[in-house]
Amino acid sequence: MKAAVTTLDAASAGEVELSDAIFGLEPRTDLIHRMVRYQLLKRMAGTHHAQDRSEVTVTGKKDVQAEGDRWRASRRQVGAAVARRRQGVRTQAAQPCDRVAEEGAGAGAAARPVG
Repeated sequence: MKAAVTTLDAASAGEVELSDAIFGLEPRTDLIHRMVRYQLLKRMAGTHHAQDRSEVTVTGKKDVQAEGDRWRASRRQVGAAVARRRQGVRTQAAQPCDRVAEEGAGAGAAARPVG
């Protein structure tokens, strides 16, 4: 296989004989594509970076609750006993009021101060 040789001034400098075992092969486009892609990526600066959560332009709403809110959130989840108390359901035995103790209805009424 013969190939023409040209100079930098685009003048003909003759011909050269090339080996068919090397230069007569069909080009593999997958390898050429891989090499071109490698060279283009290698020439990039590499200074790109992904945006942090403070740099992303989405909503202005907080994505994480404050530290003090965690306790309130856990109490809201428990909530069953708290909801019963809000509705007026008593969860403990009723204590006698001072008026009943004053009348002497209960044991130890004299020891309890009236007020």
